[in-house]
Amino acid sequence: MKRAISLLLISCIILTNLVILTSCFHFCKFSEEWTHDGENHWHACTNSKCNEVEGLQKHSFDAGEITSTATQEADGVMTYTCSVCNAKKESPILFNGLDQTEWDAAFDEDNFINFTYKERAYVDAQNVSASAISLVIYKFTEDKVHVSITSGGVTKTDSATGPLAETTRANLVKSIQDMLKHGSFTYDRETKTYTLTGTMKIESLGVNAKSATLTFKDGKPEKLVYTCVIKRNGLSMDCESTVTFADFGTTVVN
Repeated sequence: MKRAISLLLISCIILTNLVILTSCFHFCKFSEEWTHDGENHWHACTNSKCNEVEGLQKHSFDAGEITSTATQEADGVMTYTCSVCNAKKESPILFNGLDQTEWDAAFDEDNFINFTYKERAYVDAQNVSASAISLVIYKFTEDKVHVSITSGGVTKTDSATGPLAETTRANLVKSIQDMLKHGSFTYDRETKTYTLTGTMKIESLGVNAKSATLTFKDGKPEKLVYTCVIKRNGLSMDCESTVTFADFGTTVVN
């Protein structure tokens, strides 16, 4: 009986050791392909039950490549690639406002071939109980322009083609470029808005703006809001004006 028990124990020990040898002490064959996580890469054992690895080391990322340019609508993306295993990681490129070159490109005259310019102004006289609202709309396309001016509840319209339309466009674009200078505005990331921190001259009124905010969309100006004080004949008038730029490339003038 004792001999039978001894043989049984020996058999169990042998079986246990065989299981251990089979599962843990096999000869590893490592994959030629790299396995990786966010920090390291390695060659994994081809046995699915084995956790042994070979060549474990940290990634060797390159200097990075801009895979998405930062714009006002969204931050950009910088992509880094490991030179060993080709693993990739990304980091955001924060948009901190247009630089001088990008600003100049936004106001390039070629952007203003087909577009609509709309300005709504509210004027309030400080010394007397009087106020006025005016609305000016320019619609440009190729060699045509349509102008609509509303003041005192009366709207007048006019159209022009050829050289006169080109002159009207050139004068308006030049006034926009002269008024909106890159160095006069500071970008606010939270509001995605440019705020006037320098000088903005409103040539048509002969005054400087008290305040101004400017937004862009798709690399082009979208909306300008400014305030100023106009003094005429002993009267002091507060003015608030909203200018919108729209329909770039799609404006139609009949």
